[in-house]
Amino acid sequence: MSVTAILFTVVVVLVALYLARDAITMRVSDKPKKEFWVNPDPNDPLMLAAVDKARATLPRFDALRAQYPRSSSLALGPLSQEGDMTPALVEEQTATGYLVRRAKNDETGVAVAEGEAFAVTPADIVDWIVYESEKKDRIHGGYTIRAVAAMADRDGIKIPVRSLLQLRKFVED
Repeated sequence: MSVTAILFTVVVVLVALYLARDAITMRVSDKPKKEFWVNPDPNDPLMLAAVDKARATLPRFDALRAQYPRSSSLALGPLSQEGDMTPALVEEQTATGYLVRRAKNDETGVAVAEGEAFAVTPADIVDWIVYESEKKDRIHGGYTIRAVAAMADRDGIKIPVRSLLQLRKFVED
């Protein structure tokens, strides 16, 4: 996979976190700003189910990561009301989880591992994401992103078209 695929993976996770934390607003003529996304309650049943599904499908993450190692990342918790999660790149799988390093974009926007490697267990993981192709037309994982979209739908909050187009790329695992 290309460096662009890694960047895109991290960017999507970070954008999803940003969107979940700070509601996107839009001005329509003279009308007041309208909120499009939700600040997820970490105890919302949809969010809890998303985290459970992410953890339950870690074997699928492992299989996909073997195929697309440069296009995969984990999101580490805990979940917060602000939607903050820590994106991490996997260095290697261990007997009890993974050895990871935090992901950060460099000055050119390329995702790079930063800092010392540290061990995480499945209990530390709140989500994962893998891009199947360089075109990024199929995305696996991203269960918390999907939960935020489901919360918006449930609460009658309109999701921006650009985000809807991205959500259509997610496949079931």
